[in-house]
Amino acid sequence: VAIMKGENEEERPDSIGSPSRPLTISKLGGFDYFNDVLKRPRHVLAPMVDHSFLGFRHLCRKYDTHMCYTPMFHSRNFAIDPTYRAHFFTTDDADTNLVVQFCPN
Repeated sequence: VAIMKGENEEERPDSIGSPSRPLTISKLGGFDYFNDVLKRPRHVLAPMVDHSFLGFRHLCRKYDTHMCYTPMFHSRNFAIDPTYRAHFFTTDDADTNLVVQFCPN
């Protein structure tokens, strides 16, 4: 975000990424991400054609699955069609450590 400064204007610091307040983003490395964010999943449900929907993921989590994958979504349909998103992508608060897959069209 750039702020233009005229002759009679004060320099106003930008809230994001200004020279007076630089934006710093730290990215977790592979092992730190695995430990801190994913909480060391031991049992992972691999993506399965037509069987990776929410109900099946809940059933697998009941039997100690720590991380699940969604079915693969078509990126164009997902981006432009709200009906496609609502029908195929369902989740809830218990559906954590979820990997969402997209394929290009």
